Amino acid sequence: QPNTTEWSFQSNFMKMPNLIQNSNDNSKFSTSLKDLGYDNYQAVLNIAEITQEDIQTKFKLHVANEMGEADYKVILFMANMSIDRFSGPYENIWSKQQCEFHVWYIGESLTRCKNLCLEWYTCTALNYKEGLDSECILWTCPLPAPSPKSTQSPYKGYALIP
Repeated sequence: QPNTTEWSFQSNFMKMPNLIQNSNDNSKFSTSLKDLGYDNYQAVLNIAEITQEDIQTKFKLHVANEMGEADYKVILFMANMSIDRFSGPYENIWSKQQCEFHVWYIGESLTRCKNLCLEWYTCTALNYKEGLDSECILWTCPLPAPSPKSTQSPYKGYALIP
């Protein structure tokens, strides 16, 4: 059950004050969602997946909107997310043979790359190349992520700790 009123919509991490009310049913809570670019509305959200239950380190709730026939998802990122939840660096990296490619960024720092991974609820591993032409490649792997098998210097691998 969430115990904070801070959350962010999708991947922009813009903090918005919202009222969160826990219901008697442990699998549901309701929240007043405001200022999302549309009229204000009420929604009941189902918790679909909890990837980490320790709010002091990282707590991501993947929730699906059940209002009407809306076909979209809302991601709630609870407070105190930590980039220290990664193992690595590994000399080997992940590839399409092991995991599903998610997204590729250019020009990001390692810290930003880890934060980008935390923002995407399916990201569990990343490959990173340091330097002026830095590259950040996010992967969706099973948790825990399998040991990286590929080599491609100067890339390093980092895995989300479940």
